[in-house]
Amino acid sequence: MTIGTVFIFAAPDGWSEIRDGNRYIFHGPNGGELIVSASLIQGVGRTGDLTTIQQRLFQNAEESVKNAVAHPALKVTQPFQQDVRTTKIKCWSLLAETSEEDTLFYQAVFHDARGVLLATFESPNTMEAVNAFDQFIKSVGVMSESGTVVE
Repeated sequence: MTIGTVFIFAAPDGWSEIRDGNRYIFHGPNGGELIVSASLIQGVGRTGDLTTIQQRLFQNAEESVKNAVAHPALKVTQPFQQDVRTTKIKCWSLLAETSEEDTLFYQAVFHDARGVLLATFESPNTMEAVNAFDQFIKSVGVMSESGTVVE
């Protein structure tokens, strides 16, 4: 289990982890890669300003996800929409694959009042890869303001 300032998550079983600055990068046994990064809101300010910043962070993440799948070699299999697999945090995901259907390209945006977590998953198109992404999605949660895990 990886525990950050706001978000917690677990790599899929059997995946190795490396850090690249503020990003977590996980590599799977069949060449899959999962990249996880967060953008957090820190400091104090007015409630209206906070709401605007929260909305903008989410919009930036949504635009990033949609821009990433705009490549002509990718076809979207599930548009950007709220993901019902998560129960601990709000999540939106977009699923795509290559035109040859041999590589998966999945992205997820997890949203909390304190920031967003962006996950990008690329892997050969296998049932094991689909299950690995599903396992990751279900693992994501948040820390409470006091530093305990929110169930």
